[in-house]
Amino acid sequence: MHEQTSNNAIIPVPRPLGYTDIPRAVQSTNDAFKTDPMTRYVIETPDKSDTTLHRVSHDANLFATYASLVHKGTAWTIEDGSSIVSYHPAKESQPDWSVDKLIRRILPYVFAYRKYLQSPEQRKRDQEVSDKVDKIIEEAIGERTDAMIYLNMAATAPARQGRGYGSTLARIVITKADEERCAVWLVSSNKLNEKFYNSLGFETKAETTIGDDNPTWSEPPLIVSIQLDTVAVPKPRLLRYTDIPTAVKSANDAFKTDPVHRYVVETPDSNDRTPHDITHDANMSVTFAEFVRKGTAWTIESGAAIRPRKGIPPRRIHGQAHPVAAPVRDGVQGRAAQSRTAQSMSTPTPDSQRCGDLLTVSPLVVLQRYKELEDKAGKTVEETIGARKDAILYLNILATAPKKQGLGYGSALVRVVTAKADEEKRASWLISSNIANTGFYQSLGFEIKGQIVLGDDNPTWREPAVVMLVMVREYGDNDARAPH
Repeated sequence: MHEQTSNNAIIPVPRPLGYTDIPRAVQSTNDAFKTDPMTRYVIETPDKSDTTLHRVSHDANLFATYASLVHKGTAWTIEDGSSIVSYHPAKESQPDWSVDKLIRRILPYVFAYRKYLQSPEQRKRDQEVSDKVDKIIEEAIGERTDAMIYLNMAATAPARQGRGYGSTLARIVITKADEERCAVWLVSSNKLNEKFYNSLGFETKAETTIGDDNPTWSEPPLIVSIQLDTVAVPKPRLLRYTDIPTAVKSANDAFKTDPVHRYVVETPDSNDRTPHDITHDANMSVTFAEFVRKGTAWTIESGAAIRPRKGIPPRRIHGQAHPVAAPVRDGVQGRAAQSRTAQSMSTPTPDSQRCGDLLTVSPLVVLQRYKELEDKAGKTVEETIGARKDAILYLNILATAPKKQGLGYGSALVRVVTAKADEEKRASWLISSNIANTGFYQSLGFEIKGQIVLGDDNPTWREPAVVMLVMVREYGDNDARAPH
């Protein structure tokens, strides 16, 4: 069977890689990577010796790897191993492969023998590549790798290149990711391949330079990049009561490492957190229920990402810091404070009463830090927003479960608010508790109007001061990255 491309080229239909395809797959991979910059950098060293044993060890490793991929059904081919693509599934969707466990027990010995055969300079360069690539993976994707598909091999024999085999096979992996509602990522070792990956929907998320400070490498430094292809973002819908348990968990998980959350909660006198956590979750549940009743909260994936708003903004920030401004494209989370009106200061509302219940089970230092947050945020908001608070929309909670971050859910939900604001010819504002989120909000049209600094004069806080930003998007300001 064959299929025809748009330029009338005939491409054989891909099929899963079989055991009998492995010898040709190994040869095709070796031939395809013979001129690869990173392969040459690691192997072509001044002190390289007889490479026969090294090549045998390498082929054995590749053969075992392909055998594992065949068993798992995560490798595809065109022309019996002439062109190959393979991937690692998202961790949460991986079954228990007993054969794969056996292969994974053998591979460390193969790797160890390969290391033994390397020259000192080869080992040094291999370690440099490993360290630098690991670093940019952490920067670009972090813990989200477990929730994504990793495209770990794409190779086509030189004699078969230029026929569309590579893109056809890559789209199989992309389609698989779309079906599972997850992203795909890969490590590109050749800058010349960037245009190819862009044509498939990948974007460069991070880069590193290899060989730039190695005096034994006389050629130009290499550029290695992390490429990411995200999925189409599901359409946001109004939050429902049945979504609340997931929404509370998503918010809690998203803000575990949030700077303001850590400042307020991780105090010297915070021992048993159970009563505080139980009360906090109950408070969050009731708060979300109120948003559902008012119809001012939206979600993607039934609470995996949520974004409530207040139509009438607050006049003063109160003591409890609720999550607001969470995940961004690079996975960093943010936080700001929920608020109440001045009228509720003298006549306690159910929301303020819940906040009081939460504070009664909090340690003394937590209470002091809540008070610091209340006073400083209230003052800054008054100075920067002032009387305008009554006329503009307040984005007060945005949270996405960590495993769903980086998929564009956060920006899609923020655009629900900005579209509503534009429809009503209003500005919108928020408080971001993580300066790492600044670029994310600026890309959506928000500008910095004020700064809140916590912990700068607190002797019980030994880390750098926590900076929160008051940001405003004026009516009609289009975000820098319009929805695709």
